[in-house]
Amino acid sequence: MSMLRRIFDEVGCRLLGRMFVGGRSIEDVLKTGERLKKEGYKVTYNLLGEHQGDSVFVDYALRTTLELIGKMSERNQGNVAIKPSLYGLQISPDSFLANAKFIVERAKSQGISVEFDAEQQSFTNDTFKVFNFFASRMEYRGFVAQCVQAHARNIMSVMTKYGLWNKRIRVVKGAGVYKENADRVIGDEKDILVRYKQIAILNRDNWQAPLIATVRDRTLAYEMAKIFRNPNTFEFEMLYGPIGKRLSRELLEKGYSVRIYIPFTDIWCKDAWIEYGIRRSAMMRRLALGEVKRIIGKVFFRHHDSFENN
Repeated sequence: MSMLRRIFDEVGCRLLGRMFVGGRSIEDVLKTGERLKKEGYKVTYNLLGEHQGDSVFVDYALRTTLELIGKMSERNQGNVAIKPSLYGLQISPDSFLANAKFIVERAKSQGISVEFDAEQQSFTNDTFKVFNFFASRMEYRGFVAQCVQAHARNIMSVMTKYGLWNKRIRVVKGAGVYKENADRVIGDEKDILVRYKQIAILNRDNWQAPLIATVRDRTLAYEMAKIFRNPNTFEFEMLYGPIGKRLSRELLEKGYSVRIYIPFTDIWCKDAWIEYGIRRSAMMRRLALGEVKRIIGKVFFRHHDSFENN
């Protein structure tokens, strides 16, 4: 069954994967960012690639990101999201810290923020430690944010350990993005959503304005909007691509701040979109399956009620 899912996801990636990628070069993705900003969105740029243990390619990633920031203008300016394992964490925490410092310093000089992405839980402690190096210092505090995955069983205690409750965060569900041992993650979607809301509310209660990330979950988006009330106390962040466009436009038109997370590649990592595209294809498969189950459930209960009434 897992082999069939992989084949399905690879086919889906080839057909639709590139639709989730905002550019094949710095110039391309900045044009995408400019277009989205004209529509009223904020943007975050993310260079694709991860699990890089070769220092040569880590250096390429650093150079590309610094060049991206340097080429930004008022028309296309946005945050930068970095995957720790692409920028040296696969080599060592010190390597990642050194490279992150170059990026955060350059971003700060441009008045933009760096969002530290979340990957497998094996990277979480070192990622949070490096993030906290910046977030705990006043000169960097307003220029960094950390992604946290609500499905991780130990996320609350790890956030407490590294003092993240009074730092800016991006909250994601995290379920199904990376393979994890079953005992390390929450499996039930409802329980994940409860944890998601708890994290966001605790962060708000510590005088922070979290990034509320969702793909197309309209119910979650409006529940969070109701909880936070004031649109200035949080920000929605949504993926670039064909899924969730209607919801992002709807939220924008209602006056909420909506940020689009835009992945891109460069010439040296031109195939990095493939693994990302496979994950997005898997996401579409799960969403489609969930929708089919929802429709079948509605039809079943409708017929069941009709039978009972007769």
